[in-house]
Amino acid sequence: MTAGSGGRNPSWYGSRKAHDPAPGGHPHTAAEAGGFGVRPPAQHPAPGYPPPGYAGPGYSQPGYAPPGYGYYYPTPGTDELEHWAYQREQKARQHATSAVVLAIIGFFTLPIILGPLAIWQASKARSLGHRATAGLVLGWVVLVWALTGWWVTSLLLLFGAMALF
Repeated sequence: MTAGSGGRNPSWYGSRKAHDPAPGGHPHTAAEAGGFGVRPPAQHPAPGYPPPGYAGPGYSQPGYAPPGYGYYYPTPGTDELEHWAYQREQKARQHATSAVVLAIIGFFTLPIILGPLAIWQASKARSLGHRATAGLVLGWVVLVWALTGWWVTSLLLLFGAMALF
């Protein structure tokens, strides 16, 4: 190789100064350009640890779940999510309605049984997100009336019948 060809010539390589560019205008190495860009010796991680950026076997990149794991939750606004919400609302309304019906029927027949059933149905409706206040209040009224009202009414009727004779 000659000096004009741009390649390294061992005969003049060591004799050039760092600020003296190679033929073609550019130094050949970073050390010849004044030391800028010279990398320190490679530092390796401690034995037994993987190099940085390596997640290892069985792990994925941060922020990404491996495929096939977890549960499926539909995206908000999808038809399936709206269908689930509709079914839940319908079930809550059914429980609230049955609580009111049981409480009303409990005023006339078997209040000691139908009062607690009305309270139970109203609590199921409340757990599904419906207020069900009417069924809950009527159920408690029927239950309290069943525990106290029958006795009070029967005593009043008994005293009224005794007053007639």
